[in-house]
Amino acid sequence: VGSEMCIRDSNKGVQILTSDLQVTGAGTITIEGTGATSAAGGQQNDGVIIASTPVDTADGNLTIIGTSGGGTLSHGVGLGTGAALAAGNGSISITGNSTAGAGTGNSKGVTLGYATVTTGTGDITLAGTGGAGVTGNVGVDLAGNTTVVTSTDGGDISIDGTSTGSAAGNTNFGVRLNNSARVEATGAGTLDVDCLLYTSPSPRDGL
Repeated sequence: VGSEMCIRDSNKGVQILTSDLQVTGAGTITIEGTGATSAAGGQQNDGVIIASTPVDTADGNLTIIGTSGGGTLSHGVGLGTGAALAAGNGSISITGNSTAGAGTGNSKGVTLGYATVTTGTGDITLAGTGGAGVTGNVGVDLAGNTTVVTSTDGGDISIDGTSTGSAAGNTNFGVRLNNSARVEATGAGTLDVDCLLYTSPSPRDGL
């Protein structure tokens, strides 16, 4: 569990780079982080960032919860190049919330860029709320041709994204798949996508 109370730039709750997190049997992994409350003009105050790291449970559940601080480019949970989450027969749950406010931009609830999330029979849940700035605020953002979210043996996949971006802006999405990112539920698994673009005076679909 991590929490940053600094100000300005790049104050992350949890950052895991070029590491290896694994448990065996039914052991579980929980990662939770909260980014800094940013001074005006701050940026990259993420809740949880993981890159170049496998995070693996054999049959246990894997849970990641991230809340950003304020500022541009401040994500709730970011999985970057080489992040590989796997849970076998356990479930994977990723929940991210960007608290970036008006006057900011490009802040995502949950963002995957060239990262993988894989289970067998276990379910996968991605839930994110993007920032409230003008442009590029996405609830759940999946990008890159090696970004794959998949259940290989009947697990269900649920993606729930909300953007609170300004109605005056653009490229604000509840859920976005970009640059050949893939989501696959195989066997008896189901895929459910729920997305909302919240703009005044009324919300509308945001896929």
